[in-house]
Amino acid sequence: MAENRPLTREAILAKRALKQETVDVPEWGGAVMVQELTGAERDAFEASCVQKRGKRSYDTNLTNLRAKLVVQSVRSLDGSRLFTDSDAEAVGQLSAAALNRLFEVAQRLSGMTNEDVEELAGNSRGGPSGSSPIGSPIDSASLTLMDSSQD
Repeated sequence: MAENRPLTREAILAKRALKQETVDVPEWGGAVMVQELTGAERDAFEASCVQKRGKRSYDTNLTNLRAKLVVQSVRSLDGSRLFTDSDAEAVGQLSAAALNRLFEVAQRLSGMTNEDVEELAGNSRGGPSGSSPIGSPIDSASLTLMDSSQD
């Protein structure tokens, strides 16, 4: 068990290790490394899911949600990102089963809960609750990204 002593700035900033998990992706013919997002990467992912509408209102943009998280979390052997943000559209055209498998691992490693997703989807500032980017209502149950009973 770790000692319960106050940490210094240097000790905290030296902790750069992030959780990683190898995930088999038979649809792609191999396996990839999925890594926990940093705080800045998670903020960038969440920001990509919100579009400004006017001065103080926002709409949720769930378009290509899984691909956006996958391109941010899949890593090469040296730990660098395998994809760039601009690859999200192309990655979104790949197998939905493969994307969902990788998405669920990235979500779990990064500490994203169903409540986080529901908050992002239903409580965007100023936007109507439950509205989609194309204006049709989204059932909040369909926004559940990972069933909490799988824990």
